[in-house]
Amino acid sequence: MTSDVPAPTNLMLERQLSTSFIVAWTPPTELSQDEILAYNIYSDGLFLTTVRSDDRTKALLEKLDPSKVVSLSPATVYYLCR
Repeated sequence: MTSDVPAPTNLMLERQLSTSFIVAWTPPTELSQDEILAYNIYSDGLFLTTVRSDDRTKALLEKLDPSKVVSLSPATVYYLCR
């Protein structure tokens, strides 16, 4: 059995520093905040960090080269109750 994981939306760059970025997103509307455990952040398919939910929808991403284009993907980690 497979199911689609609801994804965060509206990923945006809030601030760019010399070798890091602060990004923010909107939680998926299909889940309540109580169901969301965390968000895993990937850059070009490689895992960067986990942000525990606790109503947080921002991440500081360090050691990135601002002169290069990167693809960022936040993924929702949530409870799957049956």
